[in-house]
Amino acid sequence: MRSMWRYLLTRLLLGIPLLIGITAVSFFLMKMAPGDPLAHMMDPSINPDMLIQIRQNLGLDLPWYRQYFHWLRALLSGNLGYSMLTGQSVSETLVSRLPATLGLSLASLLVTLVGGTIWGLFTAWKSPHWIEKSLSFLAILCLSLPTFWLGMVLIIVFSLQLDWFPSSGMNDPLLYGQPFVLRWQNTLWHAVLPVTALSIGSMAAISRYVRYEAGSLFRQPFVLVARARGLSERRVTYHVWRNSLLPMITLLGLELPGLVSGAYLIEYIFSWPGMGQVLLSAVFARDYPVMMGGLLMTAVLIVLGSLLADLLYRVADPRIGKSV
Repeated sequence: MRSMWRYLLTRLLLGIPLLIGITAVSFFLMKMAPGDPLAHMMDPSINPDMLIQIRQNLGLDLPWYRQYFHWLRALLSGNLGYSMLTGQSVSETLVSRLPATLGLSLASLLVTLVGGTIWGLFTAWKSPHWIEKSLSFLAILCLSLPTFWLGMVLIIVFSLQLDWFPSSGMNDPLLYGQPFVLRWQNTLWHAVLPVTALSIGSMAAISRYVRYEAGSLFRQPFVLVARARGLSERRVTYHVWRNSLLPMITLLGLELPGLVSGAYLIEYIFSWPGMGQVLLSAVFARDYPVMMGGLLMTAVLIVLGSLLADLLYRVADPRIGKSV
């Protein structure tokens, strides 16, 4: 147990310079990008001296590295700054939107893990068969579909034409004040399309990885021995799944950044009230404090997701924990 806590502390401490490096490079790239955060104030009726004063008050007249150190110093004191566009606190704005983003990302992660595993195991179990070839082709097709395009297609087909699912939002406004169970069911109904659009590509990637890993395991001698001893096909498949956990966790750790960052675009397409709406609006408006706050939260989520993948490694194979 002590080694586990030491490992967690070491990983968290190593994540600090990583976050500093990510934010520094991102801040530099933001400053190099064309556009002016005060463009919404560019009006002939505004006194140019006032714009100069506003630029000085916001620190936009300083070199980019000085602006970054000012932002970093404010961050260490627990202040992410205020939006240049709305004047609202960045931390309060993002924290209020964080639960919706986490809910969408975690639901997509669950669907990706469960669906990709079942898809891959079934494909490997049916090999060689026309079903296996069809499912493998479907996985390649899903991998080639852009997430934003798939989201728009789902809206057109299942919302506008078939009218099966809502096309936007997280809840129906008319359900405000209704029982919790009713509102929860409505939220799940709204989440079907965005979760599908977000998880289908990652689910196909995991299914292909599980298919090749499990396909080789199904041909191993221990599987033949287990079948010869009369074990049911369900138990044989369970043992194959246990032995393919480590490679699957590796791929899941690689898919986490795509799930978190892809959630922002999906949120914008489906009008999901998460951080994606705020961050994309900040990008269009060159609202640097909101952009940096959102990027920091995204980087923290990805680092924590990578740490979670490492911990799952140790749970799946305790020998790894003993060797660290």
